[in-house]
Amino acid sequence: MAQVKIYVTKNGTSTLVRTLPESLLSKCSRTIRNLLENQHGLEKEVHFTGISPAPLDFVLTEILKNGTKTYIRVHKEPLERAVAIFQAIEALAVEPPQPQVDGFIVQHIAHNQITPQGMVAVHLAYESRKETSKAWPTMVHQMSWDFTNGHYEADDAAALQNAADPYPTLLAAVDAKIKYLEQRRENFGEASARFGGQESGHSRGRQGSGPGRGGRQGRTRRGIRGADSGAKQRWYEEVHGMRVASEATVQWALRSKPGSYYLGPPKKELKKQNRAPEQEQPEELKEEE
Repeated sequence: MAQVKIYVTKNGTSTLVRTLPESLLSKCSRTIRNLLENQHGLEKEVHFTGISPAPLDFVLTEILKNGTKTYIRVHKEPLERAVAIFQAIEALAVEPPQPQVDGFIVQHIAHNQITPQGMVAVHLAYESRKETSKAWPTMVHQMSWDFTNGHYEADDAAALQNAADPYPTLLAAVDAKIKYLEQRRENFGEASARFGGQESGHSRGRQGSGPGRGGRQGRTRRGIRGADSGAKQRWYEEVHGMRVASEATVQWALRSKPGSYYLGPPKKELKKQNRAPEQEQPEELKEEE
């Protein structure tokens, strides 16, 4: 049975990563299968560049254990290592494909503050893959969002900026996104001011509030809707002299088509108001009874 020695070559030095059967590798790696087409004999060699030995060995170990049923999990790995494993998977062209690895990286970026090391790793691995993966655009958006809303400590922000300095395309993308987000905030503030003065200031105060990363954009949008509905509710209280439906109800109504949901006072209170008072019987009728 032919054996394949797999090397990683860097700066002219080749490091042996692992030796595996050709029959296994031909089934699970399209790259190795193509490289071995013109090699003969019982000992063959394959050399990779641009990837690290450790993540390549991680992927090859999974292939050795699971063969054509390989399913690589990286959810317990730090972001930089997950990105390196993704690069090894891409270099090998693993079969079956492993889209869950890229999906994990995108989700991790979307829900965790990026570190300088993670930022550089994602930029180097994914900038050229902007058309096939959301990882790089997601990182640019989340970094810009965090800068715009002041979620970074001063030291962390400086470290990110210093790490990004050697990469002008990354700097330009983040700067452009920050300008876009700031302009959108200004436009929203002007629109809110036209709707009502109070909710404009309130909604600006709500944007980006609270620690943590998970679902922050969703909370911001809910905060904005809550501010608008709060102003609407106060308006009804002033007009009708009573409390209206719950804030959640008003929020739902504001999302719906105009007139598609009841916005007035609670219907039970209306029934009490509209109920006709009981008429007293005339005195003569009472006496006859």
